[in-house]
Amino acid sequence: MSVIGCYFAYRFYVTDGEIVDAVDSELSAVDGSIVLSTCVIYLVYCAVDMFLCFTCYSSEVKIAYWHHTIYFVLVAYLMRTGRGLLFCFFVLEEFPTFVASIYMLIGDVRPRLTTGVSIFFMRMSFHTYVTYACIDRTNTRLFIFSNIMLMLHINWFRSWFVKRVTLVRDQADNKSDDGKRGLSLEVTTHVYLVAAMLFLQTIMHGALIFAVLSNSLLPKIDWSERNWDLVQVILSIMGHVGCFFVFTIRMVGIIQDVYTEHFIMHSISQKEIIYNISWEDPREEREALGITSDDVILTISSAGCNVLDYLIEGPKAIVACDFNVAQLAMLELKLACIKHLDYDRFFEIWAKSNYKVFQENYKSVLRSTLTDVTRDFWDENEALIRDNIMFAGTSGLAARLLRPGLVWSGIVDYMVKRKLYLPASIGITIFRNFLSNQTLWGWLAPLGGVPKSQLDLVKREPWVWSDRLEEVVGRRMWTADNYFYYAYIAGEWSKDCCPRYMEEKHFASLRKHVDRVTLHHGPIAEAAQLRDDFTLASLLDSMD
Repeated sequence: MSVIGCYFAYRFYVTDGEIVDAVDSELSAVDGSIVLSTCVIYLVYCAVDMFLCFTCYSSEVKIAYWHHTIYFVLVAYLMRTGRGLLFCFFVLEEFPTFVASIYMLIGDVRPRLTTGVSIFFMRMSFHTYVTYACIDRTNTRLFIFSNIMLMLHINWFRSWFVKRVTLVRDQADNKSDDGKRGLSLEVTTHVYLVAAMLFLQTIMHGALIFAVLSNSLLPKIDWSERNWDLVQVILSIMGHVGCFFVFTIRMVGIIQDVYTEHFIMHSISQKEIIYNISWEDPREEREALGITSDDVILTISSAGCNVLDYLIEGPKAIVACDFNVAQLAMLELKLACIKHLDYDRFFEIWAKSNYKVFQENYKSVLRSTLTDVTRDFWDENEALIRDNIMFAGTSGLAARLLRPGLVWSGIVDYMVKRKLYLPASIGITIFRNFLSNQTLWGWLAPLGGVPKSQLDLVKREPWVWSDRLEEVVGRRMWTADNYFYYAYIAGEWSKDCCPRYMEEKHFASLRKHVDRVTLHHGPIAEAAQLRDDFTLASLLDSMD
């Protein structure tokens, strides 16, 4: 069928689309026989395949029944109206099935790149082009059906893309560090490649719609006449523009779906900081855990804030683990600063992001005390301090992206001046509504390390997110000791608004117990095997 599709696509091209004007009875004997044979064979294929699905592997069938039924009705309708030729133009879209079949015959059922590219060009780009090229030669019913099938094809392309990127990520779990980085780059390449293809698809779709509007619909408008013809033209224009936006949003959603699913693991594999602040409130943890000097604590490193808060209590030992080398490097450097610098320099580096102080002490004092991995990380990432550690990493990037809105609405000014209330204004009202948009958070949340599973919880109960956001913006972020929001809004910590481990009165305790922290690169289950005397475990997210 792909060969037949190629043949008629070529005929369509050389006749500048005029061949579409012919009904089946007006075709040559050869073309008419090909059209009839193709339509009959496809009808038989749909009927036989549905019978086999029902009798042999019904439990494995997902979309075959309704897919074949729709196409059976469509082809029968086209044959009944003498327009079977239209179906033959679109059978070129079966080429991806041909490609996938070849791979399956050789025992390869993976979502191959060739299959995805063929789905894109045949079932999306080619489908869109032929749909609009034939728009003046078909009826509204066929145009609507063609757009429904285009949406289905976009969903198929999304399914392939998600499976493909998931495969690459899963393969990375079984590779060395170099192999992981190589496959991670492949994921990045896939995302860029697909984003470029979807962008070109959107441009082409927009150009085709613009051509239809400017050449066919707009010239028909007579604004002096208020009649049904005018209404029909306006409705047609609205329909075309609506289709464009619906398809564009869905294609952007493809990138967003993969982004939210894989961003965190990709950042880990690239050794990028995700959390520059630990967002779990250590006050709640201290109350729940009741840390004593006899406790051995197992926890997750994150940005190290909670680990250092535990350390003030003087536990017997702390084992902090993390999948992300960058997070461990951040905590190790904090520990080195506590051990080898005085309080003022420690505060200037981590509360004020004073790059001059960091430069004066990193190579001369701190660098030689670090492990090789941490030393390499900070040799390459001094800019994290220079550009403000409060805006470092992916969560810092999210804060930086939101900052213009915070400045515009007056929140930054009020926060820095320590005014403990939120003034009512149009700007703040607009910014609140902007923040409550779940599409926006679908992009920003992964930057803050929120996994897709947690995002899905919000999607199922969106009012929970809206209520919590109202509570935070209206009350919580304005409390005098809420250093979490103050850091991102003011871009620093002050001595009267900072984590407990940044307070001068606790610095001596930190230094006294600094050697009791052990860092481990790996999952928490693996870290749990390092000792047999753990008395407490904090998984951070469980304390949210």
